[in-house]
Amino acid sequence: MLVQAAGRMLPGHTEKRRHAVPKTTACRARVACSCRFAREAPLHHDALVRVDADVSAALDLFELATTWEELDYSGEPLVAPADWLAFAAEPRGHAPELPERLFSVAVDVALRRGAPATTTRLLRVLAESG
Repeated sequence: MLVQAAGRMLPGHTEKRRHAVPKTTACRARVACSCRFAREAPLHHDALVRVDADVSAALDLFELATTWEELDYSGEPLVAPADWLAFAAEPRGHAPELPERLFSVAVDVALRRGAPATTTRLLRVLAESG
């Protein structure tokens, strides 16, 4: 095998090795879909549909997940992290494994809490939700 370092071959290597580069898409056309997410947040829906095929869309998802608790997104029509797993479960005509994995990790990131809840705080949160 021939390996290059700074334009020259390293000793003991006889052939070039190529790394497979994953193909991604950068299509921004509207996605035809009748799910509730397409009606509630059409642009965000279309971006989320592309997370398994577009590295940029996946990165946008994780940037949103990382900042969800820190920034105010209430004025923007977005699919909230609490709905991402339901979104990923919507039939889209292709294998669902990758989108489910991406959204599952993104939900974990978006909904994580910094410090463990104290007993008092945990009881208050449970009382408010129940």
